[in-house]
Amino acid sequence: MNLVLRDAVETPAEDAGLLQLIQNSPMQGMVQLSLERQPSFFDSIRLSGQNFTVKVVEDTDEEMIVGCFGFAYKQLYINGHTTEVRYLLDLRIHPEYRGKGVFKMLAKGFKKSWVTDGWKASSLKEMQKLKKFCLMMHQTICLRTIRMAK
Repeated sequence: MNLVLRDAVETPAEDAGLLQLIQNSPMQGMVQLSLERQPSFFDSIRLSGQNFTVKVVEDTDEEMIVGCFGFAYKQLYINGHTTEVRYLLDLRIHPEYRGKGVFKMLAKGFKKSWVTDGWKASSLKEMQKLKKFCLMMHQTICLRTIRMAK
């Protein structure tokens, strides 16, 4: 296993690899949630905001994408004012690679990307808290959606 963190490259092969990762790594919890990005990962992520960036961790021995995250810029209203925010997208790790350092690689890539554009970086500990919070929020949102659909 040889893991490498790099920028995603917008090619048909990379698109297919990211779609496969998304399909193989639904968000776990009391309710399993999977956001599909078919037919194109890159086309669908463009809908999430402007100037998106996607980082991947690739197992070069297997020629397989085993982790990813992305972020995009969005204009949102915060306290009545239009504010540019960065929106974290598609934090995914292939189930067979969990606990093997992929999250740490992604977190370091996230911090480096965040700092280079002048945004405040989070510590690895804060990133881990964010990951747990996001999983909890996805469970809560999913449960509310199910209750509303009844």
